[in-house]
Amino acid sequence: MSPPLHVAPHEPGSARAAMLAWMIALVLLGLTVYLQQSAAASRAAPPTAGAPASIEPPGNDGLVIMSRLAVRFRSEPAIARSAAETLLGMAAELRERDRVRLAIVLNDIDPLHARGNDLLARVEAALPPQRPSTDPLAGELLQDVRLLRNLYAQGPAALTPQDFDRLERHHGFFGRLARLFGTPDGDPARSALVPRETWPVYALAAFIIFGCFAAITGLVLCILLLQQVRSRIIVPVHRPAAPGGSLGIELLAVFVAGFIAVKLLVTLAHATAPAGQASQAAAWTGLLAQWLLLPLVLLYPRWRAGAAASGEFLGLTAASRRAGLVREVLVGIAAWCACIPLLVLGALASVALSWLWSLVSQPTGAGSPAPGNPVIDLLSGFGNPWQIAVVVALAVVWAPIVEELVFRGGLYGHLRTRFGVLSCAVASAVIFGLMHGYPLLMLGPVIGLGVGFAITRHLRGSLIAGMTAHALHNGLVVAFLLVAIRALGL
Repeated sequence: MSPPLHVAPHEPGSARAAMLAWMIALVLLGLTVYLQQSAAASRAAPPTAGAPASIEPPGNDGLVIMSRLAVRFRSEPAIARSAAETLLGMAAELRERDRVRLAIVLNDIDPLHARGNDLLARVEAALPPQRPSTDPLAGELLQDVRLLRNLYAQGPAALTPQDFDRLERHHGFFGRLARLFGTPDGDPARSALVPRETWPVYALAAFIIFGCFAAITGLVLCILLLQQVRSRIIVPVHRPAAPGGSLGIELLAVFVAGFIAVKLLVTLAHATAPAGQASQAAAWTGLLAQWLLLPLVLLYPRWRAGAAASGEFLGLTAASRRAGLVREVLVGIAAWCACIPLLVLGALASVALSWLWSLVSQPTGAGSPAPGNPVIDLLSGFGNPWQIAVVVALAVVWAPIVEELVFRGGLYGHLRTRFGVLSCAVASAVIFGLMHGYPLLMLGPVIGLGVGFAITRHLRGSLIAGMTAHALHNGLVVAFLLVAIRALGL
């Protein structure tokens, strides 16, 4: 039976306040996007001519993860062959230094070393003096290539300990892997580099099977939901407020201002920390300072309009008097399944856009850095259980409460006073995605989830189901990443 329809809530505030809040929010959003994308670009950009001539080792980017997976299963011919083909498919879009790293992996998993040596030869031919390069570290990379070619032609005895130290300093995991060239799978040093535990592998397989089952279930739920909404068996509960209020967009402006303040605190911590501790100081500052946004987002609406009025507009009260907390939580679990097809569509869109962009922006084959994931870096960077606990709490407590209140409670509710459901769901999801620190072309999955959470708000009225779906998704993702980190030794 459909839940009873409710009288549309009133959005506290005024039209003049809404106009001012929109102006502030748009400026702050633009500044946030600029800061995040600039930081990502600066990490990926090659050093300038005046910078020290040193090749930075990679972080836990996509190439490192795929390479660890390939090395982990190099004794399984079918998996090793598939991994080698996948890695080779990445080569055309990578920078020269990442192609060198890829060659190290190919030579480790391929007994004949043909594809890795061929890739090294192509990289050497693309570097000075054979071809001009704008990379000031091209000469350093060329020396690394020649060391590796000697290693694979003459064996480990051809390199000195200092040569291996150089490779490890420039290429991190890949340099350590080159040091293990010729060692068997049972060698203790190899097991230390890539753990051989079996339970994380089985756990990853269980996660993948569960994800496939949830995706199929979500697709079925989406089809059933569309049919029942069209036949009015299910009637959406949320009713948009009349135009003229401002609380929703004010809440967005306050949140983005607080977010920028956190970014500035992180920058200050990084700049003032002692040498060698800057990254850890910045990480801890960001993790802890974000918690200050929770009381800010919870208390500002109560201060601005009172608990009753703000709670009714934001969706903090149940849309139906008969719908209890347990029921909304169960609906949230089903909503998460239904959001998975949207996540998959968003991921496919990101892949397609990235491929098209690579065709347009990389006509010379200069290549680009392998994509990274800041969450993996936080979970694996320092091996600190307290840091992991804080990240988990942010993912499953902070993010569902704060982000649902701001983007589905405030922003979506404010947009719905003037526009339709689909346009508001997409607009709020795009802004939700822009607040995340991923490259622009990689925001598809986040935007897809944001659309799904907004539709959940539209159908249920209350934010409880959306918060449940958000918490469940983040919790499962973090759990999957923790198991993957253990399996791959990140």
